[in-house]
Amino acid sequence: MSAPPMQPVPPPPGPGVQAPFVTPPTDGARQRRFLAGWLTAAAVAVCFVGAIAGIGGVVVLGQRMIVESAQVAVEDYLTAVQAKDYAEAYEQLCDREQDRVSAELYAYNTEREPAIESFVVGEPDLTGADLRVPATLRYRGGDTEAVTFVLDQDERTGGFEVCGRAG
Repeated sequence: MSAPPMQPVPPPPGPGVQAPFVTPPTDGARQRRFLAGWLTAAAVAVCFVGAIAGIGGVVVLGQRMIVESAQVAVEDYLTAVQAKDYAEAYEQLCDREQDRVSAELYAYNTEREPAIESFVVGEPDLTGADLRVPATLRYRGGDTEAVTFVLDQDERTGGFEVCGRAG
């Protein structure tokens, strides 16, 4: 008997072989990277918002300190004038005013003005080039006057000093 005819041998499986599953299993690294990216972006956003709020707070507090310091400077000046303590009032004038008028001449001129019975200091105007603080003065005799004081900042102390009346 003769041998059956030889059958060709099928080729071995190659790169085109179908796996028994659609995609290879993952260990979750992709989801963790996505979550880490979102958490990082959220942390950066929180830091950015916090920095903006902090800067805004510093600006608001800084303005409030300027307002209060300016009002106190005018109140201290007017209190000294009201008490006829002209030496103290002269000390609260800015250098420019002290250079313009001597302490004696200042005391002489201020003594001749009507006596201040009471005063109310208003909110400073922070919008212009000069710091201006309004005040309402009530004189003995009943007259009132609305006055705006111009202030300057002392370079040595950082405090505000009165540089006279506006306008």
